[in-house]
Amino acid sequence: MKFKIVFSAAEKESRHEAAARFVISRKPKPTRSLVLIHFPARNMTLSYYNDQFDLHCGDLVFVDGKLEGFRGHVVDVCYTFKIKLSDYKRVISVADTKVHGEFHFAGSHFVTFDRSALPYEQVITWFKAPEKEDTEIVSEQDGSGFQLNDLQTMKISDAIAERGHDYYRENRVRYISLDKTRVRAIVEGTQPYELECDYIDGEIRNLVCDCFCTYACKHMFAAMLQLKETLAFIEKHYPGRFEDSRYFAAVCKETLLQSAKGGISYLGRNKGILCMILFLSAINFIASIYNAALPALILSKSNEAALGAVSSGVGIATLVGSIIATVFPKPKSRSKTICACLLVSMSTENFLLAFGNNTIAWCIGAVLGWLFIPLMSANYDVIFRSTVPKEMLGRVYSVRNTLQFFSIPVGYFLGGFLVDSVFEPFMAGTENTLLLNIFGTEKGSGAALLFFVIGIAGVIVCAVFSRIKALRELG
Repeated sequence: MKFKIVFSAAEKESRHEAAARFVISRKPKPTRSLVLIHFPARNMTLSYYNDQFDLHCGDLVFVDGKLEGFRGHVVDVCYTFKIKLSDYKRVISVADTKVHGEFHFAGSHFVTFDRSALPYEQVITWFKAPEKEDTEIVSEQDGSGFQLNDLQTMKISDAIAERGHDYYRENRVRYISLDKTRVRAIVEGTQPYELECDYIDGEIRNLVCDCFCTYACKHMFAAMLQLKETLAFIEKHYPGRFEDSRYFAAVCKETLLQSAKGGISYLGRNKGILCMILFLSAINFIASIYNAALPALILSKSNEAALGAVSSGVGIATLVGSIIATVFPKPKSRSKTICACLLVSMSTENFLLAFGNNTIAWCIGAVLGWLFIPLMSANYDVIFRSTVPKEMLGRVYSVRNTLQFFSIPVGYFLGGFLVDSVFEPFMAGTENTLLLNIFGTEKGSGAALLFFVIGIAGVIVCAVFSRIKALRELG
């Protein structure tokens, strides 16, 4: 597989130097603690002393002692203790599992074209502790190579290639990236192994693995299969993105999702934040039904000019609302402000769309529905940033995005279905005089009834969540 891109040679940097700088730069303020750590590979849970990091439940860590090199998850943290230091081993590193940026589906992996989204120096901390200062690394390359689209030229035995193919099918290539010409990968066997090579005009050169094999190994073959698959997927679905950045990083879906465990653990202990996320998820669900049904309502009762006017009203309201948010004084309770803003939005726009029969009423509804959304968003963001510890923000945000936004596509699908297959047929066949008098008999009356229903649903959601104690205590 060959991309129509001109590659240039890139200056190489020691992984260990880069990783060292990366770890140092994100080292949190130490908080002495006694932590309970579970090691899945050994099915053991042991206590360790920590005086280097501010640890929380769910953190991925490495320790010294007999379990050195094994990944462990913090399951409990104690700040009140009295111990004999000689009886305890220590936590020596903590992985940075914060994930941000835009990712795309790419078969068994997620792929990003943003160098800052998931750099290799970050991902390697998920699998290995930093090398000790006295560790001496020696590497030599002879410049040999082979064509990626013809792995038979790789000079690997059939038996090893078959084992490498098994590794590839089992998604043991946890991470692989291509930055201009430099390829780096992490393959998990009996332990995590690092691989690197050059990729120039379809040719692989200087492929090395830090396992102890003196020949082409199964880790190499698995990584090449994954590189070939990912390049093919990108060439088919995202060619422009790769051509612009000359970079991609692909991470196994299981590996990326595991990075969110810390955020899930945190939300399990902080019910207020979890309630706020679920609250917004429910609102997003209702709002996406609104977005799906809006054209059906207005175009049925009026024309494209009316739809354009309503859309313009939304834009103007959002702009004015942003100005209001900047000058609005600090509220006594941000959570109550969020509930109030959403209550106004849900109870005005939907009902005016349901009962209104002209462009003016619809535009007023659009303005009232969106005017206070920026204020809501500003207070929502402040709650998150002031409540969630800085070192947990990335993981919590990744979980929040999953929980809060998964309801949007569901709402869009359901909105179109409800209009076309439920509410419009119902209004066309009903003989209920009250409903006919309120919502009309013409086309679009079903959509109007739907807006009335989601308006009621929005009010109920706001009322229910506003009474949850954990949410109110967020401040």
